[in-house]
Amino acid sequence: SASASASASSSAAAAARSQRRGGGGPSSKPPPPPPPASASQEWLKTTCLKAMTKVVQIFAQYQDTIQEGLLPQVLALIQSCISQGNLELAKIGIQCWEQLMSVSGAKFDDGNWTLVLNSLHALFEQTLPHELQAPRLRKSMGLPAKSPRRGLGGRGGASSSSTTTTTTTTTTAATTSTPPTTTSTTKSTASGVSAAQNKATTPTPSTKNQHNNNATTANPLPNGQDTHSPAPRPPATTTATSTSTSTAEKKKAMIRTDLLSYERVVVKCIVNHLLMETSFSTFQGFYNLLKQEHVEQILAALKSTIAFLSTFNSDLELQKKLYQVGFKAEDGGLFKLMDQEVEAYGYCMQMLQIMYRGSNPNFDDSKAADIQLRETGERIFKRYINNKIKMEGKRTKESVRLAKVVSSLIEGFDSYSENQIKANMPTFFPRMLDIIEHGDLSVRRMVAKFMRKRITPLLPFAVEEEEEDQNDNGSR
Repeated sequence: SASASASASSSAAAAARSQRRGGGGPSSKPPPPPPPASASQEWLKTTCLKAMTKVVQIFAQYQDTIQEGLLPQVLALIQSCISQGNLELAKIGIQCWEQLMSVSGAKFDDGNWTLVLNSLHALFEQTLPHELQAPRLRKSMGLPAKSPRRGLGGRGGASSSSTTTTTTTTTTAATTSTPPTTTSTTKSTASGVSAAQNKATTPTPSTKNQHNNNATTANPLPNGQDTHSPAPRPPATTTATSTSTSTAEKKKAMIRTDLLSYERVVVKCIVNHLLMETSFSTFQGFYNLLKQEHVEQILAALKSTIAFLSTFNSDLELQKKLYQVGFKAEDGGLFKLMDQEVEAYGYCMQMLQIMYRGSNPNFDDSKAADIQLRETGERIFKRYINNKIKMEGKRTKESVRLAKVVSSLIEGFDSYSENQIKANMPTFFPRMLDIIEHGDLSVRRMVAKFMRKRITPLLPFAVEEEEEDQNDNGSR
């Protein structure tokens, strides 16, 4: 007891000395500094990746005996990595998802596939930037709580994407709370947002995101001032104006920092795009093993994504409001997700074409796929052609993306049976003629190749193949 008492006395004395030196004792020591960001990233790429990979490998090794009980936990672990909002962690999660499909997908039964695709559907929802359409954000900017839902071919489809490229926006502005303004044909810059604000609120990610937009838009006046505002009043009004300006600036800061983060939105968009690629590879690799309800699950996840992207891209009023508070695309224009929407349509069209070929032994969904292919495919064709006409043949990022989707669709026609070709050409042949007139050279060549190979044999007359003049080989 004497030794314990001596120890306690020495501890008390040490604590007293610490207090005299200004210390607060052991409990008041500041926490150790967090590890630098580079160390965290290194840990993700090494230790975390190896650990996650090992989990998947062990699951695959003992899948026959443990999959019923552990598959939900493995999926939940991968899902948590993908949906955390950290790009590097999300990439690790997606890599492990693809590894799980590669080593275990062939052994999944119907119940397993239901679990897997439910997880995939949840991931699509979690990685969509829903904050862009949040009612609280919209109300803070004076917009209705809900945005009108418009599809690719509706009022907000091809027409809305081309509206921003015209020389005036009087019609659009008349339907919004923003006064009519004149469109500039140069890059849009908000006169009311300083370069310092732009730099602070719109960091440029060094990633391959699809958020650049070539559309031009009206230049809003500082703080949303009206072009028809009355002349300045006496000094009392000037004070009120200064107060309102300060309030508006505070509101802008609140929207940027509290309701919307550019970095979070960009990360979600990139991850959602990666999920599109992953879902298509899963669909393509295991289509013959899936039941009809599983196929519908994948399509439903993709269509839900398309619906969100179409709604946002057609809401020009919301994009202008976001622009005014400094939320812009990398090129300084309106923030859009047009490329991502078009790419989502492209994956959807490829899935429908796989279904249309009818290779799944479990069910035949070719008729339903045929209807969807014609409706969606024709809208894609029309949108591409209208874009080329509106832009007078100029290449834009949207037209380049649309050209890839159209080319993929035409390439898919090549695998159709003769009856399928005859059934689809009344819809698509007129659009192909429009492409020959207005489309890019690469797409026109794709059309010509398809017509020579698949349409020429169906003609009621023989077509003579032109012999190449050997003397002209050098010049051709």
